[in-house]
Order: sequence, then C-alpha cells, then structure tokens
Amino acid sequence: ASLLLLKDPYYPWVDWCDPAINWRWRDEVITPLVNYLIYVCPMLALAIAQVLVTRRLDMGHHWLLGAATAYGISHLFSSIGKIAAGDIRPDFVERCELSKADFALLSEVCARGNPIDYEAINFPDNLDCKGDELAGYQGFPSGHVITACTFAYFLFFWLAGAMKAFHPSQRASWKFWLMAVPVLWAFYISCNRYALGKHHPFAITVGQIIALVCALYGYLSNFHTP
Repeated sequence: ASLLLLKDPYYPWVDWCDPAINWRWRDEVITPLVNYLIYVCPMLALAIAQVLVTRRLDMGHHWLLGAATAYGISHLFSSIGKIAAGDIRPDFVERCELSKADFALLSEVCARGNPIDYEAINFPDNLDCKGDELAGYQGFPSGHVITACTFAYFLFFWLAGAMKAFHPSQRASWKFWLMAVPVLWAFYISCNRYALGKHHPFAITVGQIIALVCALYGYLSNFHTP
C-alpha cells in the first residue's frame, strides 16, 4: 500500500485564491511515527500480557493478526484515496513555499476579487512552487486519523470482548471508561488534524469511517463478537 504513494496523485484544478486552501502552515504536533508508536507499543504489550496470562500462544497470534489485518486494509484504502481523490489540503498555498515575488503576485491577483479570469493573466502557470506540492494534493483521507482510529477502535472492540463489557451480567461503568480511553485519544487526533489545517472535515470523517469498518473486520475475523 505504501508503494502506491510513490505514484503521482490526481492533480485537480486549483483556485489559488480560495480561502479554504489558504490556511496558515503549522508544524506537526504528533508526527506519523509517534502516532503509530503510541498505539503499536501498548498493543504489543497487551498481546504479550495476554499470552502470559492465558498461557496460550494462539491468543497473541490472533491479536497481532487481527490488528495487522485492520491496519493493512485501512492503510490500503488510505493510499488509494490519496492517489485517486486529489483533495487539496487547507494549508496548500503555504505548503508550496512561494517566493516573496510569487506571493506578492498571488496577493495582487486575489485582491482583484471574484470572478478571476486566470487564463487571461496566465496564472498560476508562472508560479514556482518550491515546497511539498505533491503532499498538498494528498489530503483525502487523513492518514493520521486512519492510523489512530484503526488501532483505537480495534483496542476498543478487544477490551469489550476481553472484559465482556456488553454482557448484561458483567456490565460496569469502569469498563466503559477504560474502553473510552483509546477512542478519546483518536478523537483528539482527529480534532488536531483539522486545527492544524492538514485536512478538511470530510477527509477526517471518512478516515474515521474507514478505520471503524476495518477495525471491526480485523477484530471479528479473529475473535468472537464483543
């Protein structure tokens, strides 16, 4: 799936004066590697703990296989979406790192107001985008959200099944609070991606849906219904 990202994405027409793609650039709060490790490390620890407690190696195998299945499928959907959709990120213009001259030209053009006849002024063909323009077209869906939510939802389902949280005779409020921890963290990641101007709300919402479906499939293919 990662190899798909080496392919150029679909390049849509860009309205450079659109406020929706002129958000300020903000540095990443949580890098993709940190986002990945935050979930992988605890999940590996829980898988090992489950093997030690139950003394059944197959339980750890089911755990790892389920998590890997969920993440693999969701990552595949993420890669396909980033290549095929051509969704422009909110911080696209600043991501391009235009020179002062080009930025001044852009400001002058946008100040003319709508509608703007781009073809008549040969714009933006004369702009030099020196930054990460490629990633600017890969805004759909959110990879951060898919990674965080896939592991969070998988952990949610596993905790529900392991603690039998939905069984009428074994329900307890502390179980639901414990199950909510990974989901709340994934919700924070989702809000963070929007606040930083990395994705539009639709890309974040679709990422959550993809993660939920893939996590549920990964869980049910290796465990009983929670």
